[in-house]
Amino acid sequence: MADDQAKGTGGLRRRLTLAFLLVGLLPAAVAGFLGVRQSLHAAQAARLESEERLIALSAEAVAATLRDGLRILQVAAEDAALRQAVMAGDRKRLREEVHSVHQRFPDFTSVLILDAAGMNLASSLDSRLVGQDFQHRD
Repeated sequence: MADDQAKGTGGLRRRLTLAFLLVGLLPAAVAGFLGVRQSLHAAQAARLESEERLIALSAEAVAATLRDGLRILQVAAEDAALRQAVMAGDRKRLREEVHSVHQRFPDFTSVLILDAAGMNLASSLDSRLVGQDFQHRD
């Protein structure tokens, strides 16, 4: 090897090896970096798409809940027996009516009938709530 260096061929071998490594490894390193960068961007895009789908599903669930609530109000407004029970103040019939509405719409935890002042006239869940003032509630 000392003879190679004396002749100048060892330096050439080292230079060729270094050049080969630079020519071969540098593009591979750049390609690897670009691949990792692209993977990170793809992962971020997938996460954003997943979040958008979750938001859309949540919005659909809220809309469905509101539609169900509107349907309950429409059913109650069209139910002559319920209106008569409210007008007469017949608590037993009111209780039967709210249980009937609750059975038709079981997704709701409870169904309450409040008068204009916020007084609970009937509850499908807990009869102890009847007579309580809900004026302060939304």
